[in-house]
Amino acid sequence: MKDMSGYKLINVYVFNPAFKEVKARCEFTYCNNSDNCEMYKNGKCVNQRYMLCSILCPHAKRNIEEGFTKRASKFYSWQDDKKKQYAEFLDKITIENSKLSLCGDYVFLPYPHYKNYVNPLDFIVNEHFCKLEDFTVDNIKTLLTFRPRALMGGEITDYQKIHAPKFIQHLKEEMPEKYRELKEIFPELMKIYKDIETNYVGRKAYIKTLKIGAEIFNKGKFIWNGEKLISENFNSAFIPFDIKIGRLELIPEDNSTVEITDNAQVDKNTKFID
Repeated sequence: MKDMSGYKLINVYVFNPAFKEVKARCEFTYCNNSDNCEMYKNGKCVNQRYMLCSILCPHAKRNIEEGFTKRASKFYSWQDDKKKQYAEFLDKITIENSKLSLCGDYVFLPYPHYKNYVNPLDFIVNEHFCKLEDFTVDNIKTLLTFRPRALMGGEITDYQKIHAPKFIQHLKEEMPEKYRELKEIFPELMKIYKDIETNYVGRKAYIKTLKIGAEIFNKGKFIWNGEKLISENFNSAFIPFDIKIGRLELIPEDNSTVEITDNAQVDKNTKFID
């Protein structure tokens, strides 16, 4: 068991494996700065564990308890016991780690290649984090102009093509004051991103934050009126009474998203998930 003094439990996830040879497990996430984290205050967190890699905030620690395989009689009862024991923390936070975020004393940067083997950036921590005190305009410029090198030689070109433009969009949305400072100090650099800043096509946005009157197409045209998505010509084989086209009203959840297909769907109130 790791030393968790100074840390508090913020989330518990019980993993039910699909394969008979894999053990069930209970994954615990702890944090030493949750009271100062805007992500956590909104019920979100960037920490995520994958099969081959993971994202771990410098404020966080993980612990794992293993249970039994499906061959054991206690396989299901062990999971049920853990869910009851940690009901208060079970799936308490929503994982959201596809855009720049402020996590306590660190800025989370979900872009690849910062810690490559050839020309890594020394102010990046845990692959994707920068101390807030190090997130200076000069270092932001370094991030924007960064050209990561491949181990076998040559530039990893997808960073400048895909990730640097996404970074500048995220910075503008999540840290507007820092964005304005960057624009004032490096106006020539920012001219490169003039068109990118206002192009949102391909990004995912929360439906409830779309521009009033935004049109969305999915088996018919839907119009967002601020409360509902309304289609006057919804076309589906599943409408009863052999009716092919009908009126449909949908009330989206807070976390309902849609891919932006036209910049006219977006206004200053639109929030993006990526």
